[in-house]
Amino acid sequence: MKKENGFTLVELLVAMVIGAIVMAAAYSSFVSQQKAYGITESVSDIQQNLRAAMLYIERDLRMAGFNPKKETTFGFTAIPDDSFTFTKDVNENGVVDTGETITYDIASNTLRRDDGTAGGLQEIADNITGMQLEYFNVNGTVTSQPESVRSVSVKLIAQEDNHTRELITLIKCRNMGL
Repeated sequence: MKKENGFTLVELLVAMVIGAIVMAAAYSSFVSQQKAYGITESVSDIQQNLRAAMLYIERDLRMAGFNPKKETTFGFTAIPDDSFTFTKDVNENGVVDTGETITYDIASNTLRRDDGTAGGLQEIADNITGMQLEYFNVNGTVTSQPESVRSVSVKLIAQEDNHTRELITLIKCRNMGL
């Protein structure tokens, strides 16, 4: 009798079971990596929105009260703890004109900005769920009087897909009190 070379049925079944286990582990790892990628992307989007929103706010707040002619008072006109309005003399004529009153607020999880030139509040950043503001005078004491504001602590809160991030910064209004 001639000896046949090959695999037995038991050997093939064992190889298939081992292959299935390896494939299941690879698939589980793939699904886990996809989920982690989605979470990372979501958190990255939140942080990018926060940084962009804070960039706009910082740029404008640093110019609050800009008044080279000193003929009129420019500065904060409203300072509630969840929005703000201020003026700056962009065209240096000593009068508050169109585009020189800036307002920021949040509605429907959107940070909005109005400078009077674009037909109302314009969207700056999505998924911004909160803004908390604290106003400080020249001594660093919290103040509620718009004319004594010299710096502002801004806290922005963003949320997307059950991920929440906060960004806090202290902005010095370099044109106030000059």
